[in-house]
Amino acid sequence: MNGEVTGGESGASVSSAGDVNGDGLDDLIVGAKYANPNGHDSGKSYVIFGKTDTNAIDLAKLGGNPKHTIDYLGDKNANTFTGASRDEIFVAGAGNDTLTGNGGMDVFNAGLGTDSILINASNITALEKTGTGNRARVDGGGGVDTLKLDGASLIWI
Repeated sequence: MNGEVTGGESGASVSSAGDVNGDGLDDLIVGAKYANPNGHDSGKSYVIFGKTDTNAIDLAKLGGNPKHTIDYLGDKNANTFTGASRDEIFVAGAGNDTLTGNGGMDVFNAGLGTDSILINASNITALEKTGTGNRARVDGGGGVDTLKLDGASLIWI
C-alpha cells in the first residue's frame, strides 16, 4: 500500500471492515492520521476493498472517491450499521456527532463531544424480533449525549 501524502502515516491504524461492498472479500479501514484533507494534519480514513491480486494499492488514487475515503476521526467496524445485508463502517470523532440508526440492530459509540443519537422505528422493530431482550446499546463519550426517538411511540427501558 502506498500512502497518499508524505508524512501522512498511512497505516497508523488498520481495522477489519468485514465485506463492505458485498463481493465476498474482506475489506479494511486504513487510517492516515496526518493526511491533510481539511487542514493541517486533520487526517483521513480509507476503505480498502479486498482483492485477489498482490498489486500495490495507491491511496492517492482513492482520494477523490467518496465511496472509499472519509475524514479521519477514528474508525469502527459497525457490522450492518444501516441494516443492509453486508458489513458497513461507522466513524465518529471527538467533536459533536449526529448518529442515526436505519434498520437492524446498531451499536453507537459516540465521540467526546456533544452527540445526538436517533433510534428510529425500524431499529426498535428489529430489537423486538430478537426475543433476547435489550440488545440496543448507546455508549457515549465524555460529552453530553442525547438519545432521540423518531416519534414512533416505542420506548425501551
